[in-house]
Amino acid sequence: MVFESFPNLLNRELIQSLQKDAVKQSSNELNEERIGYYREGNDEYIMKVKLVYGQREGEAEVLKNGKPNITMEYKSGLLDGKIEIVDEYGKTKVIGSVFDDEEDGLFKIYENSVRVWVGYYDEGEAYSELTECAFLKGYYMERRLED
Repeated sequence: MVFESFPNLLNRELIQSLQKDAVKQSSNELNEERIGYYREGNDEYIMKVKLVYGQREGEAEVLKNGKPNITMEYKSGLLDGKIEIVDEYGKTKVIGSVFDDEEDGLFKIYENSVRVWVGYYDEGEAYSELTECAFLKGYYMERRLED
């Protein structure tokens, strides 16, 4: 598949709204679990995240209409680690890694359980695309994406 832009890959507006609501609810306790709520049309999102000294820390989960939608990791208040987005049937849509709140590293994108794109992100931007090598089974060819 030729690279297509995946606008709003991580649904930033949703995640930011949930983050604000979860921290807004924070009390003076140093370590606690917080829940953020967000409604978009008929969809209700709930984020569960642990706060350590007032900052998001560890694994967080976003539920969409009561079902798992996004799992991600925080370090010192920033998205940092693995992120996975699934559809309403629990099938993976996006899997990748984030560093300092930006996509960074290998990402795989799926549609209907079929992998449609594999590539690297660097500082929030798609950097290169990987395609399976036709003549060497198990190997991939990397192509840099031009601006």
